[in-house]
Amino acid sequence: STQSTGTDEVKDIVPDFLQLLHGVIDSPDIPLNVSRSYLQADGNVKKINGYITKKVADKLGELFKKDRKAYEDKWSDIGVFVKYGMISEEKFEEKAKDFTLVKNIDGKFFNIDEYKAQVEPNQSNKDKNVVFLYT
Repeated sequence: STQSTGTDEVKDIVPDFLQLLHGVIDSPDIPLNVSRSYLQADGNVKKINGYITKKVADKLGELFKKDRKAYEDKWSDIGVFVKYGMISEEKFEEKAKDFTLVKNIDGKFFNIDEYKAQVEPNQSNKDKNVVFLYT
């Protein structure tokens, strides 16, 4: 028989930047009666954490590629979480740099590579490094 438990306390299973997500984690590898110290030491929990991070990054990348306009419309709601994820999770940052957006003063969105190409001719220092001006 399969047993289940519900909890709002998922700090060690779900990365901090994804704490506002709602959903179900179905895993036979986490016992029902579990202590915080068990979660911190359990390898399966680390795998689940990494898997959730990867799935969220993959889904955001897919949304960005499939319907960029809709993704741009949602950016004001999700941007802070993506940026926080980039500074807190290295593996997420590797994927997120492709779908992280910046907006110019005209309100046009660019991903980081597009923005770099756009500003490089006018915003490079004497060593040819691109200087990003961001507020």
